[in-house]
Amino acid sequence: GKVKDYLAWQKGRGCNTVHLFICNNKDGEGGGYSIYGNGIDWQIDNGWLDKAKARIKQCRSEGFAVVLWGMADDDGGWNKQILSNPEKYMADIKAAGLLDYCSTFVLGLEMTEWGASVGQITRYRDAVRKVYKGKIGTHHNSERVDYAHLGDVLMYQTSPGKSAAQIAALTKKALATGKPVNFFELDRHENRPLCEVAIENGAY
Repeated sequence: GKVKDYLAWQKGRGCNTVHLFICNNKDGEGGGYSIYGNGIDWQIDNGWLDKAKARIKQCRSEGFAVVLWGMADDDGGWNKQILSNPEKYMADIKAAGLLDYCSTFVLGLEMTEWGASVGQITRYRDAVRKVYKGKIGTHHNSERVDYAHLGDVLMYQTSPGKSAAQIAALTKKALATGKPVNFFELDRHENRPLCEVAIENGAY
């Protein structure tokens, strides 16, 4: 019911894209799930998988593009486990069919909190690229772009409370990475005027 309510709310605002975590230990409501269930034991949880695929198909059937996020933050060590063998993680996701309706795959939320090296993130990106030919996104803590060069798209965020002029300047700063910029988070709640400022200055 909650999923149905969210989709109706998004559709009512004119949105055309839904973002979904496929691994989330403690980030926000509903945490404690992955393709392996409540943890990373490398054994597929078919019950969770069936639910995830049904929800992805539900989003697509209602006309939404689906952006999948490979990992969340607040991970309690799950991300470190996945980064120890990203090839298996992505092979399992591919074999499970979770990428069939994926329009963009974002490596993860606030990747600068993971304590990972550029080498580890590069290995993960390469594992994604091996099984997914679409656009790969990166996302960092506010106003950081550490791994932007590893992706095709930069999901950019800032802390709330910015003025229109500040959003315009930050959009241009993000675009200086040479990547297309999706100003993913510029406020804690819907804020159409600031989104329009970002778009007017080159974000999408």
